Amino acid sequence: MADQLSQRIVYAGLRRMTENRSVIKSAYGHWLKELSNQEFDVLNVVNSLVDFLDLSGNEKKTLMIALHSASNKLVDELSPVPGVITGDGTDEDENQPVTQSAQNKTAEITTPHQLITQRYIQLFAQHFRKVDSTEYTDFRRAVGDKELKGLDVPLTNLIAGWANDGMANLKLPNDIDESVCKALAHEFYMLATNFIGPNQCDDIVVKAVNECLDMDAANRFNPRDLV
Repeated sequence: MADQLSQRIVYAGLRRMTENRSVIKSAYGHWLKELSNQEFDVLNVVNSLVDFLDLSGNEKKTLMIALHSASNKLVDELSPVPGVITGDGTDEDENQPVTQSAQNKTAEITTPHQLITQRYIQLFAQHFRKVDSTEYTDFRRAVGDKELKGLDVPLTNLIAGWANDGMANLKLPNDIDESVCKALAHEFYMLATNFIGPNQCDDIVVKAVNECLDMDAANRFNPRDLV
């Protein structure tokens, strides 16, 4: 199954190319069936969809540009794929108001260091991908293979599962200790240096920390304490 970032990239590209929802749904389904289990490659996606949809030259150009543009964004910067496109919902999914149930979920007990850490780790991974997508793929596999050291088994398994699912929407345990958060950030950084070196990792740390500083939770836990 494709990771969440790839799904959003394809949806963004198709939505830029056409406003016809049935075409988007059909093309997205084709990509999901034929290419989603492969490493994401813009050219392969475009060529496949050109053949499937019999696109014109202008449509192909628009799709190519849109996919390249989306590929350079973080997962949070791209719109989720609505249920009507994936087949998991109705035409009204995109515009449904937040239900009370969903509101209750967001009200679950959390701690500032948990919120900051899971956001920091998520951002670190996303910025890593933008620096070097090839090394990112190998890094993601290493995390999925449980190569992070110094963490307990449940957390190692949780992080591995997150990596194998495409490194999107990390959810750490609500009762995670502050010292464990710092250990996770440290081990994540150390493993990453094996792939892109400390200098590039340091640049990623600065970007991730700066973005975390904008969070409300940063008033109660300083993101800089993670590094």
